[in-house]
Amino acid sequence: MAFLYINTYHPLVIKRAGRIASTALGLPPFVDGSIRREPDLEHPFPSISCLCRGDRFAPRLAEGDLVIYLATKRKYYESGTGPAHWRLVAALRVIDTFQSHEDAAAWYTERNLAIPNNCMVKGNLPNPLSHSHRYNRHSHRPEEIWLKNWDADYMARARFCSRFVACEPLHVDLSWNATVVHESDLIAVFGDVPGTRNPGKLNLDLFPKLMRQLGLAVRLSDQRTSPNAARSRRNTADPAPSDMRAARSAPPRSGCSPSHRRGPKRSRRGGC
Repeated sequence: MAFLYINTYHPLVIKRAGRIASTALGLPPFVDGSIRREPDLEHPFPSISCLCRGDRFAPRLAEGDLVIYLATKRKYYESGTGPAHWRLVAALRVIDTFQSHEDAAAWYTERNLAIPNNCMVKGNLPNPLSHSHRYNRHSHRPEEIWLKNWDADYMARARFCSRFVACEPLHVDLSWNATVVHESDLIAVFGDVPGTRNPGKLNLDLFPKLMRQLGLAVRLSDQRTSPNAARSRRNTADPAPSDMRAARSAPPRSGCSPSHRRGPKRSRRGGC
C-alpha cells in the first residue's frame, strides 16, 4: 500500500550567501542549498538518500509512495516582504529503491543518466561552496578544508545508512514561481500541520485534495509536469486563508526506521 509523505528541506535562498549565488550564477532559487543536493530535484529522475534525515526517512519509502517537498517555512520573497510560508517545489513518486549508493549509481548509468549529486560514489564530486548556501558547521575553516569536511560528513551518513531512492517527478518547480503554501492550506487538507522533520504516513487520497487547495493541476497519473507548465493560481506570497477543514491526519510515528542506532552526529548549525 502506497502512502503520502510531506518533507521539508533548506533551499539555496534560505541564506544571503545562497541568494547571492542564485542571482550571480543563475542557480534555481529553490534547489537544495548544500554541496550535495538532498534531495536532488534537478535530476530528470530525482533522488532521495539518507544524507539529511539519516535512517529516519529514506528507508521507509517503497515503490509507489508519493513525496511532496516543501521549502522549509521562511519569508521567501524575490522582492518585498510578507508572512512566512512554505513553497511546494516537488511532488515525486518512488519508482525504485536501492540498498547502496553503488547500486543506485549502476541503475542510473545503465539508463544513460547522470549520477545524482547526492549519490556518494567515487568520482561523483560535490558542488563547490560557491553553489551552496554556505550554512555549515565547518564555515570557520579555510574553504578547501571546509568543503572537504562538509562532504566527509555526508560520506559518514551514507555509510551509516546507505538506502537510496529513485523517483519520477509529477511536478517540479525550483523557480520563484514555486507555489506558496500557508498554514491554513495544510490545515484545510490535513486538519493540522503535518510533521515534516520525521514525516508521518498520510493517506494517498489527500494528494489531489492538496493540489486542488493550492490550485495546481497535478494528477497521480501524471509522469512529468514541466517547471513552468503548472503554474499555481497562487504564485505570490499573499495570504489566502481558508475555513474549510478536513479530518485530522494520523500523528507521525517516531520509531519508523529499520534501525534505532545512533548515526553520525548532526550539527545544530546548517541543518543537512
